[in-house]
Amino acid sequence: MTFTFKLSQRLARMRPVALILSTAALAACEQPGVSVSSPPQPGTQVVKVVVSPAAITLVPSQNQQFTASGRTEAGDSVAVPVAWSVSAGTISPSGLYTAVPTPGVYAVTATESSGSVAGTATVTITEAAVASVALSPSGASVGVGGTQQFTATLKDANGNVVSGRTVSWSSSAPLIAPVSGTGLVTALVTGTTTLTATSEGQSGTASLTVTALPPPPTGSWPNEPGGLTQYSDQPWDVLGSWALNDNAAGNSRLVTLSGLPFSSPGALQYLFPIGMTGGGGGTGPGRADYYYPSGQQPTETYVGLWIKLGSPFQPHSSGVQKFLYLTDNNGAVWSALWFELYGGQTPMRVSLVNQFTGCPSIRIDPNATTTPINPGEWHRYEIYFKLASTGTANDGVVKVWVDGVLNVSASNVCSLGRDRARLERVALSGIWGGVGETKTENDYLWYDHTYVTGH
Repeated sequence: MTFTFKLSQRLARMRPVALILSTAALAACEQPGVSVSSPPQPGTQVVKVVVSPAAITLVPSQNQQFTASGRTEAGDSVAVPVAWSVSAGTISPSGLYTAVPTPGVYAVTATESSGSVAGTATVTITEAAVASVALSPSGASVGVGGTQQFTATLKDANGNVVSGRTVSWSSSAPLIAPVSGTGLVTALVTGTTTLTATSEGQSGTASLTVTALPPPPTGSWPNEPGGLTQYSDQPWDVLGSWALNDNAAGNSRLVTLSGLPFSSPGALQYLFPIGMTGGGGGTGPGRADYYYPSGQQPTETYVGLWIKLGSPFQPHSSGVQKFLYLTDNNGAVWSALWFELYGGQTPMRVSLVNQFTGCPSIRIDPNATTTPINPGEWHRYEIYFKLASTGTANDGVVKVWVDGVLNVSASNVCSLGRDRARLERVALSGIWGGVGETKTENDYLWYDHTYVTGH
């Protein structure tokens, strides 16, 4: 048998089998609901989801676009539909993430639509750096003795307000208006200053103008007790019943001034010349004395007067600037109650020193209100004093009002008693300082009107 014949026989036997298989496949394709699919090619199965960026640092409320792709077993990158979720913050269906306000570490997750695989990115939220500092108000004007609160608003580079940061405050002129650590400014004397708030190397500024207060309203003496007898009502155009003493240098004299608050145009002026030493040799620039009439010396008295320090004014380091004292008539030793404008720097305050004979030498400071006293300002002072009932009673009374406001009120003042002494003199004494130091400028102290009553 030849090879050709054998091959033809075999092909003949295979034709029916091939026909059957072809027919079956065709029938299967024609039947509804029956499909034929190929198994996945090796290495094409998606085994993980990759989120990009994988890690990022943001500031609160910052936006970031995330993307996701699939990775196959073979390491190929393929597009896959995903659902986005976050542990904190918000994210859109397209992967746009918005950071939360609270610093921390959070997760952004992309899950493949079948739910079988997912990928995660790490988001670190840090505090935003301060990019700008703005002060409010940006400018202000306040009268001497007043206060002004400033606030600092901190923002990041995106214009978002940031909080919880350290802010330091400073004033370009602290002697005019110092500022506290919270932005509260206190107006001491007239002038201008620039306030600066600084945080994380960024600063903002505001301006403050300190203006002089208008003089208190003129008129009568509102806190004078009833039942007292008038001794002197002195306008200082003439000396009247007063006398200038210890005035060899001529530093005490009557002058004409404009702008007097009570009885224009006459004023009593004290000059503290360059070179004057503290204490002024015990006499200062001189003084004006009023002696209560013999036989009418009171045990209680009321004194009203207006006073202004020149501006500028060089305070003594001791803080002492006397302006008045009351003496008794014990006849043996010098014995008095001093009244002072007290303070080694402005603003000053009213203060008293008890130097009555037989009594402890003590300072009596404001215990009701402290009215700030600055150079260049007129202030009205009202003083009421009553001797103690006896030398051992310590029940003397003193009250001091500044511009109608009670500053000092004490009812335990030691003095010679009313059974042994009377008040002898009102002395307008402008002694500067304690001892030592020297005036480096010509300074002035003015009195406008002095009113004395008693009983």
